[in-house]
Amino acid sequence: MRKSGDWMSIWDDRILEYIMENDSGAPTQIANSENVHVSKQHISHRLRELADHELLDSIGKGMYRLNKKGEHYLLGNYDAQKQEFIHTEISNIHVRTSPYDTQNLVRVVELNLWPLSEKTAVEQLHDSKDHIRNLISPVLLQIDSRKTEEEVTEDEVKNIIFR
Repeated sequence: MRKSGDWMSIWDDRILEYIMENDSGAPTQIANSENVHVSKQHISHRLRELADHELLDSIGKGMYRLNKKGEHYLLGNYDAQKQEFIHTEISNIHVRTSPYDTQNLVRVVELNLWPLSEKTAVEQLHDSKDHIRNLISPVLLQIDSRKTEEEVTEDEVKNIIFR
């Protein structure tokens, strides 16, 4: 479940979801969407408020993009009231819409592992696999790992997390 802040409005989740599904958003675009039924002015105000509370980044000309805290808020891993990650051990996960999915139905999760060895990576995954599974299921998983002498393969990571 998401942990919203007392400063948030009922429409903030829909606005954040729209931006996640479309990679960015501006007041006019969001107001014209099927899922947000408030004025462009209200959306503009909420976008500024969400950016002030660090869930969005302004990219200029009234456009906003979801940032790491916003992604984790939507995943249920960021407490907007306390302004902190709930499970810090998995705060390196990034969520985005698959560029190959024109209907924005598929989420790709990028899990960046930078361990000193394969053993460290496996230990990290085992320690946090339940949290990861709860947050990202069902989604596609993309793993990016630094080259080490002992490399963990993507299939090995999926085996750990989804078994």
